[in-house]
Amino acid sequence: MKTIFTFTQAFIIMMSITFAAKAETAKEILRRKIKTEALSFFNSKQYDKALDLYLQINDESVEKGQIDYMIGMCYMSSNEKHKALPYLISASNSNQNTFVVNYYLGKAFYNAGDYGNAALHLEKYIKDLATCKGLVFKKVKNINDQHKVHYEKTDKDVQKVIDACKTKLAENKSNQEPSKANASESTTENEAEIIAIPASR
Repeated sequence: MKTIFTFTQAFIIMMSITFAAKAETAKEILRRKIKTEALSFFNSKQYDKALDLYLQINDESVEKGQIDYMIGMCYMSSNEKHKALPYLISASNSNQNTFVVNYYLGKAFYNAGDYGNAALHLEKYIKDLATCKGLVFKKVKNINDQHKVHYEKTDKDVQKVIDACKTKLAENKSNQEPSKANASESTTENEAEIIAIPASR
């Protein structure tokens, strides 16, 4: 009787493991199908459809960096560019993308008005581009990039954006300096009024 009970337990455990493995395989098959379909929509410039699919699979840890990168790219290709930044930051922190993410991250920071970080990432992209010309991108990070738009971005094109960042930073700095001067002048005037009040009594 004990032998039959032990055999039944073993059989149930084996069936549970088999069922779990099949369920995991089915989930992975569905995930791959969604990812393939999303990339197809992305390549045909149907970014809204691609985005919907990528968002369905981005909560999983599997290839999170790649999925975040593609979500960021979909947003960068839409009217909601401001939503790209957190996804591209996540993608840049992953080792699943190439240095190319720095270009788009720089553009996302530019769109957000953070010109300092924009210039920083764009300069990093140019530096890595110069280092990697003629090399397989796989050698730079763990996986090569399936999104090849970056080949169109020459260092001269990127340098124009960097120059625009520096111009914006200089404009912001010059706009802040007069306001500081005005603030100190108004403080001096207020102090004079405060001093003048007791003197008139």
